[in-house]
Amino acid sequence: MTRCLLAVIALVVPAMVRPRWREEWSAELAEVRRTRGHLAAGRMLSGALADARTLRTLDAAQRKGARGGPFAAFDHDIRYAVRGLLQAPGFTAGIIVSLALGLAGTAAAFSFLNAAFYRGFPEVVDQRGLVRLTLGRESYQKFSTIATPYRDYLTLRDNQYDLVIGNASLVSPQRIQRVFSEMVRVAAPGATIALTLPTSSSFGEFFSIYWEALHNQGLLDRESDVEHLITELPTVTEVEQLAEDEGLQDVESWTRIEEFDFESGEQFLNSPLVSEFLMHEWLALVPLDERDGLFDEISRLINEESHEAEFALSVKATLMVGRKAPSH
Repeated sequence: MTRCLLAVIALVVPAMVRPRWREEWSAELAEVRRTRGHLAAGRMLSGALADARTLRTLDAAQRKGARGGPFAAFDHDIRYAVRGLLQAPGFTAGIIVSLALGLAGTAAAFSFLNAAFYRGFPEVVDQRGLVRLTLGRESYQKFSTIATPYRDYLTLRDNQYDLVIGNASLVSPQRIQRVFSEMVRVAAPGATIALTLPTSSSFGEFFSIYWEALHNQGLLDRESDVEHLITELPTVTEVEQLAEDEGLQDVESWTRIEEFDFESGEQFLNSPLVSEFLMHEWLALVPLDERDGLFDEISRLINEESHEAEFALSVKATLMVGRKAPSH
């Protein structure tokens, strides 16, 4: 009787593993009947039935997963993850915000890199014909680079480029005319030429403090230097006249006030723009042994007049654009 029941229970087991389980149960049933009696054999059959049902359930689950295709397990993981996130809304919100910030930052970074290094210039047909002039060694750009030691004398052929752009922001006023003449020389007939530079009324806040510092330090014979610094910057009219004297046509200019803010006099004097360039021009006529005291006085006056607010250095930035005559 027990052997018949065991045969029926074995039918519940999947066919692929049925012989192994039936053989194992038969050996176990014979041992239980010999050592522990018929009652223990009945309990053994009950356990075998439970094992058979478990094997059948597992086999059915495996078959269902196989029918679900290669993404069945992935789909199960997704549902599990969603249930876990719904159970912790605060943690879920943090994840969403972090992902949003990360994606936005990455998109912004790639947009900047694309604009700075890969995207072409608008309205330029021959992108490979663009050339950047630098002082010193060549550096990687999205257009060709020509290193030239001097802005005043460009090592380029005459009448070569359809667009020439010059930045004279860090050029001494005495050199602007020569720099612009070189820009016109290398431009092709009919080419567009653009020049940016600071014009008259720039740096007025500093010149006022500079004059007062010279007076307080007893450098009265240097006060006229400030007047020279103020008047040597070209006016917008003079810049346009410079372009017309070089034979440019359709000359136009645009001006905008730019401000550089400094928290203290010390920060102003130590900023690269001031210490590495502007001060070399502004203090050129002041003896070296008198400059340390003058620096301290300038810093003191800036801190005193700003009243713990930022000191603003304004620049009247001008863009002048013209076209080289076709027969120039």
